[in-house]
Amino acid sequence: MLVGFNIKPLWDDNKFRGTGVYTDLLFKYLKKRENNNFKLQEFDRDIPKNADLIHYPFFDPFFLTLPVVKRQPTIVTVHDLIPLIFPDKFPKGIKGEIKWRIQKYSLSGAKTIITDSFSSKKDISTLIGLLSNIKVIYLAANPEMRAIKDKSFLSNIIKEYNLPNKFLLYVGDINWNKNIYGLLSAFSLLKDKLAMHKEKLCDPLKLVLVGGAFLNFSIDETRKIQKLIKDLKIENDVIMPGFVENAKLAAFYSLAVCYIQPSFYEGFGLPVLDALICGCPVVCSKNSSLSEVGGHFVTYFNPDDIYDMADKIGTIVEIDASSRRLLILKGIGWANNFSWNKVADDTIKCYQEAYKNL
Repeated sequence: MLVGFNIKPLWDDNKFRGTGVYTDLLFKYLKKRENNNFKLQEFDRDIPKNADLIHYPFFDPFFLTLPVVKRQPTIVTVHDLIPLIFPDKFPKGIKGEIKWRIQKYSLSGAKTIITDSFSSKKDISTLIGLLSNIKVIYLAANPEMRAIKDKSFLSNIIKEYNLPNKFLLYVGDINWNKNIYGLLSAFSLLKDKLAMHKEKLCDPLKLVLVGGAFLNFSIDETRKIQKLIKDLKIENDVIMPGFVENAKLAAFYSLAVCYIQPSFYEGFGLPVLDALICGCPVVCSKNSSLSEVGGHFVTYFNPDDIYDMADKIGTIVEIDASSRRLLILKGIGWANNFSWNKVADDTIKCYQEAYKNL
């Protein structure tokens, strides 16, 4: 069985996003499993004619990412359809509507659709009208993520990025569904609450927002985020280091008081597992895929309610040391249930099933 694997997300705008991370890690773990009965052939534009199956590890409803005519059985990974679930927040226009119809038709001709969560499977079933050929394969924490105990390394990261002693952490993009406005507003409320307790002022709480988009002022959303920070008067409390490579990002997770995923909607939510595996307690929205990813091992809030978000974050900020240690251990145990070895094995099972039914 020769599988043609499209690696386009490794060099386009998705390289540092979830799609790029998924493509990179899945390809690496699949390559480890090559043998006389299974081979991968990477491609970016020209589809290998000798391949038995073709896998596109990405899908965009508003861009023509799939061929309409498929000469070989095709497997497509659809991480989420968030732009279609919230059309008022992601307007597609006339051209987008035409491309979506083409993409929808093309996707309906796929042999198998792989998706990251049962929440996404439900969305795909509803919006595409498919049921039988959708396979859920959970993702896993990045293998480079781990709890860092090396005090010297942590000290160097603190100095390099001028990190405070006590901070909350968010890692990711700034799209509407990420709910950055809600996070900033909840943080402002929490700061006001903590300010009422004078004993907290000796070690003030900060918010660290990791992601290249936070420093890209050509993006309208970035400028709006900066304006809200000024309006809330928290300029001195919000730190934006930009993009941080994985080896150093593990230190951010290891140092943070907690990680926050304030999203209105997610197809999976990789940073939740990255944080847990690094020993960082997680506070996140209870919706979409996030309850699948976090299980019973994170603290949930309503993302539409900034008071609830601030309150739930506050419970972790003020938790006692022994309860925190127990929370961390349980979180690491839960995150270890997910692995890229399993992602690769389950993906190969999808290939084998499709290959047998040629």
